[in-house]
Amino acid sequence: MRSTTQNHFAGLHAKKIAEVLQQRGVPPIQNAKTASFAQNLFNNQRPITIDRHNARLWDLRDAQGRPRDVPPQVSYGFLEQLQQAEAAKLGMTPAQYQASSWIGGANQTGVRSRLAPWLDTFETRVALTAKKYQLSQEEVLRRFIRGELSLLSVGGAAAAGSDILREPEE
Repeated sequence: MRSTTQNHFAGLHAKKIAEVLQQRGVPPIQNAKTASFAQNLFNNQRPITIDRHNARLWDLRDAQGRPRDVPPQVSYGFLEQLQQAEAAKLGMTPAQYQASSWIGGANQTGVRSRLAPWLDTFETRVALTAKKYQLSQEEVLRRFIRGELSLLSVGGAAAAGSDILREPEE
């Protein structure tokens, strides 16, 4: 059974997903992190998604010296520009820089998700889709590459019961 907190977050995430899809983004002034993440999903690599793990890597603190997991709204732009500059020094896009630090700093920041290589995750999705639709993995990959089939995934939208993740069309 899901807890009230899980239902709240699942509902909130489903609402945000619908908002992003409908508006192709969210207002950055009110929702800087969500707006940056949405832009990253639309392949805009310039914004930095500053989440708790990113804030912990930069050792953000409040005026009393206590650790902060969320930057103050007025500081988001400054922190984003700082990291965009660091990304440029390394020859990376800002989104690549943020993602690399998120994974590289996982032990320091408390990332709990599985740190599997992307290709392992992709292969798992291909295998799951092949099994569900009784196709070979080669056929699933061919259809995916041609844009004829979406890979199955379990994520926030699916857990929320949202219709965002629709059945792949054959």
